[in-house]
Amino acid sequence: MEIHLLNMHRTFIRDPASSLSRLSLLKLLVAAALCIPRSYGEGLQNAGAVSQDIATNDIENGIRLLQSRSPADAKLRFSAALKANPNSAEAFTWRGIAENDLNQFKDAARDFEAALRLNPALLSAHYNLSLSLIRLGQKDRAIEELRFVVKSQPEVFESEYNLALLLEQTHSIAEAIEPLQAAYRARPDDAGVIQHLLIDLAA
Repeated sequence: MEIHLLNMHRTFIRDPASSLSRLSLLKLLVAAALCIPRSYGEGLQNAGAVSQDIATNDIENGIRLLQSRSPADAKLRFSAALKANPNSAEAFTWRGIAENDLNQFKDAARDFEAALRLNPALLSAHYNLSLSLIRLGQKDRAIEELRFVVKSQPEVFESEYNLALLLEQTHSIAEAIEPLQAAYRARPDDAGVIQHLLIDLAA
C-alpha cells in the first residue's frame, strides 16, 4: 500500500497553539515551505527561566540535527530537553519524530502519547502517532488519529491522502472517497491521488 509517510516537520499541518512557523529545509527542496511546531505545552512556562532556556536550546539543536539527517544525535538533544523540562510536549513530539526516523516506532508512539497527555489538541503529535501506528500494524488506531487531524485541519494533503489509503485497505472504498477528494483539492496535480480517485469512483 502506498502511504505518504512524511514526518510532521515535512508537512503543512499547523498546530492551533503554534505561534511560530520556521525553518524551510526538507520541503524547500521540493519548493514547499515547512512548518515547525513550537511551544505546545504549558510546562515550559512553569519550569523556570533556566530550565526553559536549556530545554529550548536543546530542542533547537535537535531540530538542526534532524535537518542534517542525524536522528540519533537529535534524539539525544530532545532527551536532554526533557531532562530539563519533563513537561514539554514539544520535546516529546520532536523525540518521537526522531525515533520514527530511526524506525523505533514503539518508542515514538510512547513519546507522541506522552505529548498528547500534556496537550491533547497537539496536531503534530496526532499525525506522527498515526505514522508510528501504521508501521506497528495498528491501522484502526492510525485511522482514528488521522480522522482527528483532518477534522481539525481539513484539506492538508498528507493527512487526507494517508487517511484515504488506510480506509481503502481496512474499511471501504466509499469511505475513502471523501478524503481523496480533499487531497485532490489540496494537490490537484498529484498523479497518485487522481489514480486512486478515478478507481474508487468507478468501483
